[in-house]
Amino acid sequence: MKKIVALLLVFTLGLAITSCGKKNETAKMQQETTSITETTPQPKEGAKVEVSSNTKSKSVASGSDVTGGTNQNDAVLLPLEKKLYGTISNGGPLWFAFTTGSGENTTYSVTTVNKTTGTAYLRTAIFDDKGNSIKSGDANSNGVASAIHMDNLLPNTTYYISLTERDSKNTIHYMLRITERTSQGNGRDSSESIMGGKGNVGAQGGELIPGTNQDDAALVPLNAKISDTVRDGVVSWFAFTTNSAENAEYKFTTVNEAPDTSYLRTAIYDEYGKQLQQGDASSNGKASTISINKLPPNTTYYIAVSENNSKDIIHYTLSIQAPETEESVPAVNDTSSSGATIETMN
Repeated sequence: MKKIVALLLVFTLGLAITSCGKKNETAKMQQETTSITETTPQPKEGAKVEVSSNTKSKSVASGSDVTGGTNQNDAVLLPLEKKLYGTISNGGPLWFAFTTGSGENTTYSVTTVNKTTGTAYLRTAIFDDKGNSIKSGDANSNGVASAIHMDNLLPNTTYYISLTERDSKNTIHYMLRITERTSQGNGRDSSESIMGGKGNVGAQGGELIPGTNQDDAALVPLNAKISDTVRDGVVSWFAFTTNSAENAEYKFTTVNEAPDTSYLRTAIYDEYGKQLQQGDASSNGKASTISINKLPPNTTYYIAVSENNSKDIIHYTLSIQAPETEESVPAVNDTSSSGATIETMN
């Protein structure tokens, strides 16, 4: 009897051990299956590959409301010799591009004008396709053009322009232009360089409204006297085009008619914002005359009139005296009170 009981106990224990072994093996297999499921890699989206010897940027025609790209790959290709207008906000950057021609000994100029007064400067930077910096320049809100000149660019090569603003809180309206000049001359009429710009107002329609920047300068006739007022630190911009005289001398005479004020400054610039001459008229009433020799014919230049102290209100006169030629020079008599007054000088 005892032997039978012992055999039953041994048989029962064997079944228990076998059952436990199967459960452990089953659990182990479930764990391994779960582990394999969790570590199975998911398929990834393939990288895009483009084969091209020259990446082509998006192109744009001349005109207004030009929108740049957000990066160098997305740069908008600009035409040469065209004035383009746009707006930058939130600091930028805006990306543009241009392609050089096949000619040798060519100088390329990138000119910008900040057309919004009271803002921080607008920075223009030039890069090659590797992101290497070539040159940069700043256009201030006083309206003076800022030009970057480059004479070592490779022919048939694309370069990139980045526009950024110093203060991201500003919104700046700007003019941008890319020009090329060869050692034999620029091959174009410089009187059409900056003049004819967006919003440009000349001595027509019975009034003359000074511009607030070089691109919007008001075109005035030669041998005329301008009577106007500057205030609030805003620069008044005028422009004139030289006549047919070769190597001529032009004179600019200003009178500050406001006693006990700061001096009145008159400065002359070329189309690229290079200052040629400047002079100051004090509040003692004495006339101030500056002269520039050997100006080329049929070329447009720019006059900036400003006060030294933005708290002053200065009434002034400005006379432009041109050399005599055989051709008649049109003059305007204007007594409008809404703009600057122009009268003929005999």
